[in-house]
Amino acid sequence: MLISILPWLIGGLLVAAAAVVLGFMLATSWIATKAERLVPA
Repeated sequence: MLISILPWLIGGLLVAAAAVVLGFMLATSWIATKAERLVPA
């Protein structure tokens, strides 16, 4: 039973980590573009 659940658990953690990294990258890029608009270079 545990052996069949383990791959799903590892896969879910990998997908969650990838989603967090992707969301973090999108958030940082969005904040950077917004900051560039607010602060005139």
